[in-house]
Amino acid sequence: MFLNSIAKTDQQKYNLFDGIEAGLKANKKAFSDVLQNFPLTSKSSFYFYDDGVVLVFNPYEVGPYVAGFIEVKVPLKKINITSDVPMFNLNKATLDTLSQGIINRIQGSPLGTNQG
Repeated sequence: MFLNSIAKTDQQKYNLFDGIEAGLKANKKAFSDVLQNFPLTSKSSFYFYDDGVVLVFNPYEVGPYVAGFIEVKVPLKKINITSDVPMFNLNKATLDTLSQGIINRIQGSPLGTNQG
């Protein structure tokens, strides 16, 4: 099983990243420069606990070697939160439309206009 089996949608991936970032901020052993740039792939090490998943970072990935393995818990409740804020799938097509001043996920509204 891979991490992308747990966080399938863009919203779930965002929530997972947000949960990891919060967990690393709370961990006094984590490097401050990796809080928003931590190594994470679909094959990252993790295991389940009662309420969610625990991401396991190898020594020196997000903290000093002497800190050993750093674990970050992210509850499934956090991963599965839905939001009214639109999520953007940034790919070439999205970037092309944004360069034209249109946000697709907000019903094709040109930038700077108000939907009333």
